[in-house]
Amino acid sequence: MKAAEPTQSRLSDLFNNRSNSLNLVRLFLAISVLASHSFPLSGTPQDWGQFQFVATLFSGGVMVDGFFALSGFLVGRSAAVSRSFSSFALNRIFRIFPGLFVCLLISGFLIAPIMSVIEDVPLKWYQPLHYIAFNFLTWPGQAMIGGLLTNVPFTLWINGSLWTLRWEVLAYISLWLLMRWRSQPNWFVVLLASFYGITDYLASSTQVFSSLPSEATELIVDGSRLGFMFLIGVAFYRFSNQIKVSPRIALVCAALFVGCTMLPNYRTLGGVPLAYLLLCAGNLLLSPAWLQRNDLSYGVYIYAFPIQQLFVLANLNFGQPWLLTLEAAILTLAMAFLSWRFIEKPAMNRVKPFVSNWLSQHSSAVWKES
Repeated sequence: MKAAEPTQSRLSDLFNNRSNSLNLVRLFLAISVLASHSFPLSGTPQDWGQFQFVATLFSGGVMVDGFFALSGFLVGRSAAVSRSFSSFALNRIFRIFPGLFVCLLISGFLIAPIMSVIEDVPLKWYQPLHYIAFNFLTWPGQAMIGGLLTNVPFTLWINGSLWTLRWEVLAYISLWLLMRWRSQPNWFVVLLASFYGITDYLASSTQVFSSLPSEATELIVDGSRLGFMFLIGVAFYRFSNQIKVSPRIALVCAALFVGCTMLPNYRTLGGVPLAYLLLCAGNLLLSPAWLQRNDLSYGVYIYAFPIQQLFVLANLNFGQPWLLTLEAAILTLAMAFLSWRFIEKPAMNRVKPFVSNWLSQHSSAVWKES
């Protein structure tokens, strides 16, 4: 008698079994971003000497890349099963913006006034409103509120994580346009990802774009990097029925990824192994049942930075990055839970019947499976 086939043998099985561990993987990435930020926010350099690749391996940049790969995988499916642009857009809007709006309110009207008292810097009534208005739509964004945070090591941002949200929203829009224009986009997605990967390599490892204005160069660097990782995730979704989940392949990908962190730009050769590794982890790892039903990663990501800045300003971490990580993680997880329980999840639950009723006349997905 043959042994039973293992469950969840392909990436597509992640959607067939709600007991997957993607929420656990994303929470790990979010907390890792928090930990990596603790060093610059506390003014502590990460000097690994000849083992500098370790800093790359566990850097917030790598974790953000992983976020975008997983986002491409999950949002790729969301777009494929959506019955129209309106249903896709509403689901994305209600996933991102309610939690963001409340986070901005708390940052502007609670965290900023506390910072104002600690620094003895006057805060005008309209400055928090200005901050909320400029950051809610993710673009153009505003880094500071008034003259706060002049007495901390990192004075550039109150919330330095919000800049990636504009690229996330742009990725959603671009994905829908891709679906509208290409009826059989599987290999086109691979070609497009390759184009972004080449651009990412040129922007980060060569002087090809050095003659452009700094603002344009920054847009190319950020857009090609995050677009590359997002499209890798979309490509993995498009081929998820053919890609097997294998611990052996995952080990090979882990070795490739670690090796690539020694390169000037690990993503060129290590972006695909990283994405496969994260998706396999979401398939193979065991996760608490509660966490499978509750996604705290977004709340952790958007609340961590201002909480860390507040702790540093109040000197509650005593200049120690690991103490800052521990303190901030506790409060950030609590805020993330409240955000999920009372803002994010209710918003998504309310939009689903609304979308279903409003768009009942649309009966087919625009991106057909090939």
